[in-house]
Amino acid sequence: MTHPEETVRYKNIIDYISDDFDKKGNDQTPFFVTQAGFTEAFGTIIQEKKETLKAKYFLKSVEMVKVSDPAKIKFTSLKDIISNDAKDYVSVEEALNLLKFQKKNIENLKLTDELSELYELKFTFLTGLDDVPKINEIASWLKDNKDSYFVKINYEDVDYQTEEPMGGVYGSMWGRTRTVTRNKQIVKSYDSNFTLPFQGLYIVANTKYPNAPSYTCNLSFVMSKKIIRYHYFFTEFVEENWEKRRLKTSFKWQNHEILIKDSEANRLFVEKIFDDFKLFILDKLHNIFKPNNID
Repeated sequence: MTHPEETVRYKNIIDYISDDFDKKGNDQTPFFVTQAGFTEAFGTIIQEKKETLKAKYFLKSVEMVKVSDPAKIKFTSLKDIISNDAKDYVSVEEALNLLKFQKKNIENLKLTDELSELYELKFTFLTGLDDVPKINEIASWLKDNKDSYFVKINYEDVDYQTEEPMGGVYGSMWGRTRTVTRNKQIVKSYDSNFTLPFQGLYIVANTKYPNAPSYTCNLSFVMSKKIIRYHYFFTEFVEENWEKRRLKTSFKWQNHEILIKDSEANRLFVEKIFDDFKLFILDKLHNIFKPNNID
C-alpha cells in the first residue's frame, strides 16, 4: 500500500519484508525461494483499488498533543513555569468524563461487512482485573512505578518448597539438607485507588462457524492527574471441549500513554486499537484458510 510506483517487482516485496523484520527487531531471518528474477514485475497497482483497500483495512493515524518542553520556553518566573505545566492536569470529574466518553465510543465500534458475516461482537466492561491473564505483569511494572499512577497493588500468599541445612551435629558435619515449606507474597494484580466505572474491558469476536476460532482484545488502563496509560493485547480462544474454552496466553502486553485532557486523541487511539484487532483477526484467518482463490 505504501509503494509509490504502479509496477511492483519481486525485489520490492523482498526488500519490504526484510525491512519490516529489521524494524520490529525480529529474531527470525526471512528466506526467499524464487523462480523469477528479482527485477521481474510481480504486478501492477491500480490507484483506485489501492485507495479502497487503504480505507477499508489500514489504520487511522493518531495524532498526539505535543506537550511543550519547559526547558525550551523562556519564562519570567517560577510561577510561569508551574502554571504552564498545570495546563495539562485534570480534575477527577474530567477524568471520569473521559471514561464515559470512551465507553460510548467503544460500544459504537463495528466490524467490517466481511467480518460481520463471520463474527458477533460482545463488549464486557470490567470493574476488577484479577481474572485477566498475565495481569500480574502489568501489576509488577506498576509496583515499581506506583507513585506515577493512582493504583494499589494486590498480593497473594503462595507456598513454596526450599532446601535448608539440617540441624544438629550430623547435619552440619555431612552437609545434609531437608525440604521445608515456606510462604511468600507475590504480585497478583492491581486496582485503581479511586472509584472508576470500569478498569478495563474485553472486546470479543465470537465466531458464527465451528471451524473458525473466536478472538478477543483486552484493554485496561491506569490514570494519574495528567496521563492515561493504556495496556492491551489480542489473542484467540482455545476450545477445550464443546462447552469450554480458554484464552491463549502467548500474547505480549502493549502500552500507550495519552494526555487525559485530549479526548480526541483518546478516541482515535481506541479506534486504532480496534482497527488493529480487525487486522489481527483477518491475518489469523488468512493463515488458517489460505484464501488464495478469492477475487
